[in-house]
Amino acid sequence: YGFDTDIEFTLSTTTPKYYHIQTGIDEIHLKDIVITTNKAEVKLYLYKNPTVTKNNTPIEETIFNSDEDQTYISSMKIYNNSTVVSEGTKRKVYYLSGTTGVGHSSAGEASAFGSWEIILNRNSNYLIKIVRLVADGDTTGVFKIQFYEEDET
Repeated sequence: YGFDTDIEFTLSTTTPKYYHIQTGIDEIHLKDIVITTNKAEVKLYLYKNPTVTKNNTPIEETIFNSDEDQTYISSMKIYNNSTVVSEGTKRKVYYLSGTTGVGHSSAGEASAFGSWEIILNRNSNYLIKIVRLVADGDTTGVFKIQFYEEDET
C-alpha cells in the first residue's frame, strides 16, 4: 500500500522542527522526503530510537492512501511538536539546498532520497529533524513523506 503526507510548517533559524515517527506492525519503506520552502537551505536528519516524553495528537488526517479505491490505513503514526529528550542514534543526514544552489536564500524544493529507499523497522521509533542553515528569518514550507508498507496482517 502506498501513502503520502503533506505537512505545513514554519521553521525558525534557531529552533529545529521535530517529527516523531512510530512504526506499527508493518515494515515502512520510505521512498522520498521532499521539502518545499520559501527560503532554501535546510538539513534533514533521521534518527532511530529517540527518547520522547510527550506526543501530541498524531497527524493521521494528513496521511493519504495513494490508491483511493483502498480503505487500508497506514500503521505508521507521525507526531508534530513532540517533547524530545534525546534524538537517538543518527542514521542519515541530508543537505537540501533547493533549486538555487548553495548559499542562496531564494525559494526551492529538494528531495532527500532520489532513487533510494530507506526501510524502517516494525514497531520502532524514529525522529526527523529539520534545521535552517541561513539566518534570515523564518521559513515556511511543506514537508512531504512518500512511503509504502506491506500489510503483514
